[in-house]
Amino acid sequence: MKKITYLFILATSLIVSSCSSDDDSGATLSNSMTYGGEEISISSAVIEDYGADFGTYNYDFTFEGTTNDTNYTFYAELFSPIIEGETGFRTGTFNYTTSEPNEPAFFFTIAYIEVNNTKINVDGGKIIVSGAGTNFTFTTDVALANDTSLNISYSGEFQFQ
Repeated sequence: MKKITYLFILATSLIVSSCSSDDDSGATLSNSMTYGGEEISISSAVIEDYGADFGTYNYDFTFEGTTNDTNYTFYAELFSPIIEGETGFRTGTFNYTTSEPNEPAFFFTIAYIEVNNTKINVDGGKIIVSGAGTNFTFTTDVALANDTSLNISYSGEFQFQ
């Protein structure tokens, strides 16, 4: 009888401990910008829909936040390729380039952060966008011209203008 009780306790503890550590799949993004080690909560997320032009669809993304009396604004002009039979902006991985590609691609040529009205350009990296409607997930892995680090992670509703 002791063996059965011992096995029951052992099996129960294994089940409980294995289930409690598997709940990482619901992790949420911080909805913040991190610039030079300073974390800034995003207070505004806006998309401007500029529509289709020359085989691409253009959305401009803007994020704003303030911390310690310093204002931060991130702006990125993203272009997604238009596929025959589809209309509208497509999500994906957008790569920085200095000129428009010759073939359909997800790309951006303009992105920057303003820190108290001082603009610092993005000069490399990628932006990943997923979602649909007014709810998107937006993350960056970009390089800035001043060699300061910038990371953005946002998931939620955007205002359209």
